[in-house]
Amino acid sequence: MTLNGIRSCTCPRAQEDGLSTTIRNYNLPRECILHYFHSHKCFVFDRPASKTDLQNLDNVEESQLDPAFVKQTKKFCAHINEESPVKTLSGGYMMTGRGLGDVAISYVEAIRSGSIPSMENAVLALAKIENSRAIQEALSKYDEMMNQCLNTFPTETQEGFLNLDKEFHAEAVKVFMNLSFKDENQEYQSKLIIELGHKKAVYMKQNEEASVRKCRALLQELSAAMEKGISEGKFAVPGGYKLFTEEKKSLVIDYLNASGKGVKSLEVLQEFFKEKENVESTILMADKTLKEKEKKLAGKIV
Repeated sequence: MTLNGIRSCTCPRAQEDGLSTTIRNYNLPRECILHYFHSHKCFVFDRPASKTDLQNLDNVEESQLDPAFVKQTKKFCAHINEESPVKTLSGGYMMTGRGLGDVAISYVEAIRSGSIPSMENAVLALAKIENSRAIQEALSKYDEMMNQCLNTFPTETQEGFLNLDKEFHAEAVKVFMNLSFKDENQEYQSKLIIELGHKKAVYMKQNEEASVRKCRALLQELSAAMEKGISEGKFAVPGGYKLFTEEKKSLVIDYLNASGKGVKSLEVLQEFFKEKENVESTILMADKTLKEKEKKLAGKIV
């Protein structure tokens, strides 16, 4: 006789000895199912295809599958998608298909290594995998948003860059929070914050380098006439130093009025004039020499 699939025996000898070994072995997995799964729904699937097609099932078209198998499969999928509750772990953490796969892999690896599979260890392994993945997704989001701004670098001010970083930092943390799993001590969130700090430094440097390039290009353009005058001896005349300083002052005004120079504008301007110190000193000395000669010549004439 059977009750819920569990067999019993009326054989006198079996009743004396208890259930036979065969019946006990048959009943054991069924009793475990009844004990641990208080509510369950069973699906029985027909063979999906003919014996010949089963040997090459990966390449069989859906139209070639057995209709009864397809019908029952659709019922199964509908039940999973519409009625079956989301699987959770202790603490109410919802499982995803990917997470369930990672738990299964942890179990299999534990069995293969000869150790005792443990749900606690599996959850810890899953937390490591999922949170590490969440960190990478969050960092990728930060990179994606920053890379979209690279063509707008340099920012006009340092505050402008910091505002971008603040916005993108918040978005990255949001991505992490949506994907993280059982990060109870915020261990992985802390790692994310550190990594975001490193990325901020990298992009800040790129912003500064873009500013340097922009400022040097602008100074090269604005100083072209001055450089030509130097090479042609325009300032090698009495009063040449005054003429040079006037052009220098005009250059500074045009440079400061130009927009889009970024955070290194003053630093690059200072470097530019530092490079011109020797030239300026030479023009000044030549100017003094020429003025003295001019005075001496004027005195002789008088």
